[in-house]
Amino acid sequence: MPVTWTLPDAADHRHELDLACASAGPVVVQGVEEGDTRAESKGGKTLVLVSWNTYLGRGNLSELVARLERGEFTGNVPVASFALLLQEVYRTSILAFARERGLHAVYAPARLRQGDADDRGAAILATSPIAAIAIVELPFEKQRRIALGARVDGIELVNVHFDTAVGILRGGPGPTRRRQARAVIDAVSDMPAPLVLAGDLNTWWGDDEPAVEELRRAFPDATAAAARETWRGPLRMGNKLDYVFAKGFEPALTIRRLDSRYGSDHWPLMTIVPISR
Repeated sequence: MPVTWTLPDAADHRHELDLACASAGPVVVQGVEEGDTRAESKGGKTLVLVSWNTYLGRGNLSELVARLERGEFTGNVPVASFALLLQEVYRTSILAFARERGLHAVYAPARLRQGDADDRGAAILATSPIAAIAIVELPFEKQRRIALGARVDGIELVNVHFDTAVGILRGGPGPTRRRQARAVIDAVSDMPAPLVLAGDLNTWWGDDEPAVEELRRAFPDATAAAARETWRGPLRMGNKLDYVFAKGFEPALTIRRLDSRYGSDHWPLMTIVPISR
């Protein structure tokens, strides 16, 4: 399947990204084999989306998906059609999980796993076929970061993970992540609505960060999650780092934080998206 790749214009950014790409493996698009019950879309009226940073693959994805399918997050109505926008997953384990669960998948590496041949990056897993794969190389700050786009059930999905860089010599953390936000907004500007953009923005100032403000202006059709924090670290430190944005939805999508971190240091965010067929 063809993959659209967008690179920064700046030569110094492209040089750093080329070096990082050389140590990681290829993008993988993995479909469901013919004859599987999920080889084609089930034709539901809604698609449940979950965005989650799995904390270097430590999150219990099996438990999360089992509870999702049973309907524990949807008023005890079982979920047949869903898509997962995952950050910090490892190539071998996430593709194996998708095969075992009969899910379509696209995986894009961001960097090599230290001390191991496996790489880690972002993935989109879905019960329906995946099309229109797009990779956006974000401006290089502290390390290589990407946005991963795909189309599922007619919905454009963009999975993002911004940098943690302090960026003292480049204007500070706010401008650092604002540059990455602007790069994503520009790169996906030609994607048709409806579109959902979600992921870990590493926005340590929460809703007040320029990156959040710019993304909300560009993709205004999702309510902000009411949760005060979506990440909790050592000594019970917490921040609102994870977001879901959208455009092309009326009424706006409702975003909720799920009840547990499922072994990660981030809570998953969920929304239910109407499908037009």
